[in-house]
This record gives sequence, structure tokens and C-alpha cells, in this order.
Amino acid sequence: MKILIFGRGVIATQYAWALEKSGNEIEFYVRPENIKQYGNSINLEIWDARTNSKGTLINESWHVIFKDEIDIKNDYDIIFVSVNSHQIRDVVSYLAPRVGNATVLFFNNFWVDPINAIAPIPLNQIVWGFPGAGGGFDKDGTLKGGFMKSVFFGTFGTALSERDIKIRNLFVNTGFKISEQKDFRSWLWNHYALNAAMEASMITVGGFKEMFDSPESLANIGVNIREIITLLKARGSSIDISTRIFANTLSRILGFVLKNIVFKEGSLINQMMKDNNSKIGYSYRDVLLEARKLSVSMPNFEAKKYFFDKSLFDK
Repeated sequence: MKILIFGRGVIATQYAWALEKSGNEIEFYVRPENIKQYGNSINLEIWDARTNSKGTLINESWHVIFKDEIDIKNDYDIIFVSVNSHQIRDVVSYLAPRVGNATVLFFNNFWVDPINAIAPIPLNQIVWGFPGAGGGFDKDGTLKGGFMKSVFFGTFGTALSERDIKIRNLFVNTGFKISEQKDFRSWLWNHYALNAAMEASMITVGGFKEMFDSPESLANIGVNIREIITLLKARGSSIDISTRIFANTLSRILGFVLKNIVFKEGSLINQMMKDNNSKIGYSYRDVLLEARKLSVSMPNFEAKKYFFDKSLFDK
């Protein structure tokens, strides 16, 4: 298949690499001002866990094709979008007249209603998914991260379309395992809430690596989640089992388990996430503003606001 990757983000780039290795044609769309800066290759140092639960380390200088424009009349089979949630509006505005007959895969977080967020792209051309990956670019431009075997897909109460099935088969044929989520809107909102809870804990210690090393900071994720559950219910969201586990586990036990098992040094998740250098705060901000809008009290969560850059709340 001919696949266009929108942007050169950490998540999209890793899956693009895997998709090309399985025989697909990959091109990247990037902004014109970035073409010269990016050159024609991406240095990868990523953990691939499709065949090994601990991950196989990939070190490669990967030759890629960058484009600074998407023709209105194009022949892409798939347009792959995995961007930060606050970028969705601009991405959709640019893509809407350029999707042609391509299937558009949205492979990222949403806190607003996803269906409203992607209009005016035709809904019958959309497939909804979510990655099991993480990482960041270091100061030299090397992508350090990794991806798990599982990827997540779902619909919003509709049967699987031909496009849904085609995309799922594409990932299966690339060595991934599909985890199907029945209530995908609630699943996305639960995941977004967990991100916000992690950001609220992380900001007090400085970053992902520092949070992984702090049982107290990890334990505080559960405290934040307990407050956010009230907000999720107020939005009409169901509560995932993973959200309940974070909320219902005693704080000291949660901190111990996360530090010594889930995020322990050398674990796949630690390897994937420790180099995450994306700007944090958007998930926290969106959840906090929604709580205020719906008059949901979240005092512990609210108190973390003073650790974040004030400009975040001016956007």
C-alpha cells in the first residue's frame, strides 16, 4: 500500500518504519521549513516488541522520503495521522480537501468528541486507532523509544467497515496484535485522563525518568485518577478496568508496583518512555478546564496548576 505519514512525530515514525519493512510504500508530509533540517534519513534507536516481549533493539539510519505538499489529486491508500490532540484542528483543516479516496487513520488521543473533531473529513473514510508506543528525539535527532506488540482499535457503535478491516489486516500482516475496544470513545477518554494524571504527578519532579524513580510521584497518579473518575462519569464515560485499578489500589502499593514492576529500569515501558521529551501539560490543562466547566471538584489536581507554565492556560 502507498501510505502517507502526516508529520515526523515519534509515534508515527516508528510505525511507519515497521510498515515499510513489511513491504509498504511510505512517504512523510512535513512542513516546508523542515525539509532541509530533516535531510533524507532518520536515526532510530528503538525497541521492537512484536516478536519478543522484552523488545529487540533496532539501531538503524533509515532513508525516508519527505514531501512538503499533499496534492489534492493523490493516490495514497492510507493517510496516517498520529499527532498531539491540540494539533488536530489544524491537521484536519489542511487534510480535508486533500484526502482523495484515502483511508485516514487517526492514531492518537482525543479529549473532545472524536467525530466532531475530524469534521469535515468524510466520516466513512475514517478509521480509529491508538498506538502502544512511546519515546522522543534526543538532542542529536535520534529517535529513541519503542513499540509493543499490541495496537488498539475501535469504533463508535458501528459495525466494522471495509476500511476498518483493511487497516486491521495491515497491522496484523506487519506483526502486530489487534486489541479491539468496544466503547472506543470512553476508552480514549480514560487514556487521556491517565495521561493527565501522570502529567500532574510528573510536573512536580521534572520528567518521565524522574517520575519512574519516585514511588511517591507514581503513587500520586492514583490520587489524581480518583478525582478524575468523577469527571469522566460527568461526561458520560464508562470507567475502564485499568482506570479502576489505578484508583482503587492503595497509594503505597501502587507506587511500589509501578516503580519495581511496570516502570522498573530496563523494562520495555521504561525503555520506551524514559526519553519522552514532548511538552507536557496539554492533557492536564484540558482535563482541569473540563472539570471547571462541569463544576467537578478536583482540589488535589487543581493544586498542581502552579507547577505548569502559565502560558499553557492562555491558549
